[in-house]
Amino acid sequence: MITIQDGNYHYTEETGIHDIQLQIQKGETVGLMGPNGAGKSTLFKILVGLLPLSSGQYHFKDWTIDQDFLKDPHRAGQLFQQVGLIFQNSDTQLFNTSVYDELAFGPRQLGLAESEVDQRVKDTLGLLEIEHLRDRIPYHLSGGEKKLVAIASVLTMNPSLLLFDEPFNGLSPKYQKLIVALLQELKTAGKTIVISSHHFEQIAPIVERVLLFSEEHTITGSYDRADWENDPAIQQSFTTC
Repeated sequence: MITIQDGNYHYTEETGIHDIQLQIQKGETVGLMGPNGAGKSTLFKILVGLLPLSSGQYHFKDWTIDQDFLKDPHRAGQLFQQVGLIFQNSDTQLFNTSVYDELAFGPRQLGLAESEVDQRVKDTLGLLEIEHLRDRIPYHLSGGEKKLVAIASVLTMNPSLLLFDEPFNGLSPKYQKLIVALLQELKTAGKTIVISSHHFEQIAPIVERVLLFSEEHTITGSYDRADWENDPAIQQSFTTC
């Protein structure tokens, strides 16, 4: 589903990612770990199409995602429909005046009939058990409620790839458990999921593979479950990120 070869991205005065080699298969659940500022969030922005690679190649399914692709509004819109990014800070993702309209916004941009939009919103509210928030104003919600609404606003688009950037940060234990349960459910449904997190103990039951970023903004290791279950040193490298 995803291939990046020799991927680099440079901000004006610093490196975002350096010499990234990445392959993620359809239906895989992958964790990203590493220190703050190592490039995990930059990689997510590249995958969703917010940033083009400075050099290297990014392929999503059978598309080559480069500057020309992203400059075409129709083609870029197809990518945005297929890849859903849940930002670390939910406030940057919520801008409508009701939870219903927040969830309906994406499907409406696709030009779907209002009956289809309404069904998607109802189904997603039910999936996340947040029907009671339907008419609330998003910026009046608690941190955990905002996170669930942000996730729901992405799920109504029915993307094939879901990117979760530090989904547990700032949440109470109650909402952290809810997010873990939701991730498990999405995995069971066959979604391709990539999770950036400093909480290995929470993503360990979910992910099949962990990619380890270094302070040099590159991926220094790819570890399957058997690797970390058989080598305590690998687990230790995750928990000290």
